[in-house]
Amino acid sequence: MMKKEIYNYLLLLGDNSMMMGHRLSELCGHGPTLETDIALTNISLDYFGQVRSYFQYAAELKGGDALRFRLRGSTRHAPGARYIAAVWFCGF
Repeated sequence: MMKKEIYNYLLLLGDNSMMMGHRLSELCGHGPTLETDIALTNISLDYFGQVRSYFQYAAELKGGDALRFRLRGSTRHAPGARYIAAVWFCGF
């Protein structure tokens, strides 16, 4: 049972990071200064790096292929996506 709970928690973390990375990437090119714009883009990339790590670990727990594991994670309203609503409606 503990393995399933960890797996579900990893999916939640991964989906939240995916959503935050996507929301921050929407600000690319809209920053008040070049430095701010580059910083927001880099933070977005950091979130996507977290997504990869979470999903790879979840795939290891499931015994599946990490590349095919979360194709649904590339869409915003994917079926079964688990993210906190506050991440989606963060007011950007």
